[in-house]
Amino acid sequence: MGGATVVLAGGFRQTLPTVTPEDQINACLKNSYLWHHVEKFSLTTNMRSHIHGDLSAGQFVNKLLQIGDGKVSEDPSTGLIIMPCGQIVNSPDELLSKVYPNIRQNFKDQDWLSHRAILASRNDVVEKLNVTIKKQLPGKEYAFKSIDCILNDDEAVGGVSRPFAAWLPLISKGLEYHPVTSSARDTI
Repeated sequence: MGGATVVLAGGFRQTLPTVTPEDQINACLKNSYLWHHVEKFSLTTNMRSHIHGDLSAGQFVNKLLQIGDGKVSEDPSTGLIIMPCGQIVNSPDELLSKVYPNIRQNFKDQDWLSHRAILASRNDVVEKLNVTIKKQLPGKEYAFKSIDCILNDDEAVGGVSRPFAAWLPLISKGLEYHPVTSSARDTI
């Protein structure tokens, strides 16, 4: 599965253990006593490219496998891997213009949008790209805020009451940045 992490959960009194970043490697399945019971499988056929007959997707998959296996040599002058089956961009703006050309004309076309995506390694990178592309779209933007008060100071975390504004910059995984900005033009 290309190094994807699989979480096996059961029991644990319905809660997973808290793991600090330093202990993440020790908490992974490969370091568990369970690892010798795991049967590993390797997929040999990319079913998406096989079923749809998508040659470019198949070439891309093969190139990724070659990179993962260390079979692709680097360009001696730059030290970079040559990717003939893709495009290289030098800035986030160029990336957006390549993935979403003519966004102002096509932003309402669900089929057009469904064939495009940008993957990023961190949520803050995704948020910056989202803000940049939203600025290119026509229409007025509105900010939606959540409730901005704590209902019961006795239930404050750790018995310490903080102004609600102190919590706003904190971003939890899977939650939107605050305030959420949107308009009638956005696809949700």
